[in-house]
Amino acid sequence: MVAFSTPSCAACHTAQRPALTQLEARTGGAVRVIEVDAAHRPEVARTFGVLTVPTTAILDPDGRVTALNNGFAPTDRLAAQVGPKVSSEQRVTR
Repeated sequence: MVAFSTPSCAACHTAQRPALTQLEARTGGAVRVIEVDAAHRPEVARTFGVLTVPTTAILDPDGRVTALNNGFAPTDRLAAQVGPKVSSEQRVTR
């Protein structure tokens, strides 16, 4: 999973980051979150079609985007997008 934010994005730090932390805990670390500062890495943000922050991109094991959330995505939505039985052997987003 790739989470896009910027230093000035309040929702990124007060809402999205805690939701991502909860997801990592819920999945026992099977979901790996890579945070990208969209202001400092605009080329990466453009590649993923980021229009606003926060944005989260769910990737399959082959690196294909399976879901893109423009704006805040709560833990339950993210969990549903990565799948109900995430494990390191089954499906890990990177």
